[in-house]
Amino acid sequence: MLLQVIKPHNLGDYYSGRWNETKLGEVIKTLPGGKFTAASLTEAHKVGARYAILGIPEDIGPRANGGRAGASEAWPAFLKYFLSEQSNSFLSGENILLVGNIVCEDLQKDSHKIPDSTDEQNYLRALCSRLDERVFPVVAALVAYGYMPIVIGGGHNNAYPIIKGVAYGLSLASLSGLMLEEHPLMQLAFGNNDSAVGESLEKRPLVTKTTARDLALALSDITIGAAKNEEVSINDIVCDEEISLAEAVRRHLQKSGDSAQISEGTGTLDIGGQPYLPISVVNCDSHADFRALEGRHSGNPFSYAKLAHYLNNYYLVNYQENSNSATMLSYMRALGIRAFSYESIFVRREFTYADTLSFVVQLLNNVHEPIGLELDLDTIAMMPSSARSPQGISLDDAAFYLHRLSSSLPAIYCHLPEGAPSLGEDGERTVGRSLTLLVNTVIKGCEMYRNGKQAAAN
Repeated sequence: MLLQVIKPHNLGDYYSGRWNETKLGEVIKTLPGGKFTAASLTEAHKVGARYAILGIPEDIGPRANGGRAGASEAWPAFLKYFLSEQSNSFLSGENILLVGNIVCEDLQKDSHKIPDSTDEQNYLRALCSRLDERVFPVVAALVAYGYMPIVIGGGHNNAYPIIKGVAYGLSLASLSGLMLEEHPLMQLAFGNNDSAVGESLEKRPLVTKTTARDLALALSDITIGAAKNEEVSINDIVCDEEISLAEAVRRHLQKSGDSAQISEGTGTLDIGGQPYLPISVVNCDSHADFRALEGRHSGNPFSYAKLAHYLNNYYLVNYQENSNSATMLSYMRALGIRAFSYESIFVRREFTYADTLSFVVQLLNNVHEPIGLELDLDTIAMMPSSARSPQGISLDDAAFYLHRLSSSLPAIYCHLPEGAPSLGEDGERTVGRSLTLLVNTVIKGCEMYRNGKQAAAN
């Protein structure tokens, strides 16, 4: 089971009703029948649900990146405040589907029971890979059935499986009803097979030995594929630390002085042979999260997505100049990634914030692709998060970023990671209310964009 579904009788745990008022928790939709299936997604969509809210209550990714625990707490904090919001003409909630959360409890427990003589960082990064396996099929199903996922909580590591899932889901959406439902990836998402995908390390232990011959063969095969612009798989295990084949290829080609062989291209989905559709992403974040492919963690989701070709164009807003390594910044420049620093906008005042976002909108409108919206809560000054800092933008500026982009671009998903209530005073309220504002803002913005497109068409 990849998903823990929220059922109608659970909603009352998060809000209190009041006479002559209607709360979002009273009108928001849940999955019909309390099950995550093709039929329930289709039925909810028929009655108007368009935005699917999904939680990922984990902090494995930030800890695997050397950060602090706490991001697992953002999801329940959000529910408490979001479901208590008023339903009115500004946001009725009738077009929102509250899906539930990715099952993370067993992986979280694993992350606190690291075996003796095991490298903690490698172990956490292996767990992060298992989490990837759970997230991307669920996101793919939501997109394939016509929803815009809004993902709350967990670390920024989840941007990689979200982007991967969206890329698959966009392509799968072209399939007809029964063909889509019976696709192997959808069967995986709905829990209709006996796959070991995403199982805990207790049930599916790490590989302890890999022969040199097996590794050499894997390198040979994947290097040939990369040279032909074929998809570079990054899910296969090649050693006990679960270093991906993509990382092995990078090291192999780097040693041979031919790293340029890995170039952009598209490939086919290994599950069912369905092609995927790469997307573009804009990230409002103090950190680029484009670190080396050294095992999965919250610092490298976009570098993994870029290498695997799920991510086409990547734009970065409000990164902090001395919080990102010279190597990473050079690598991004070499790839043509456009980035706009916090210091250039808010310290040196080289550009206004509004003009910067307008320029980003212009760039993204020119790519003619669905756009993913990322906002790491650690970019907000003093927000309780793993990388909490007094330096950063205001909550109002974060909301304006989401409004400006969601009302002007064809947003395909929104991801709001890294909130950690326990890492700040009055943290549950701060994170919960902040996430509520951000989710409300992006839904209202997307509705403005949709209504504007409809008006233009008429």
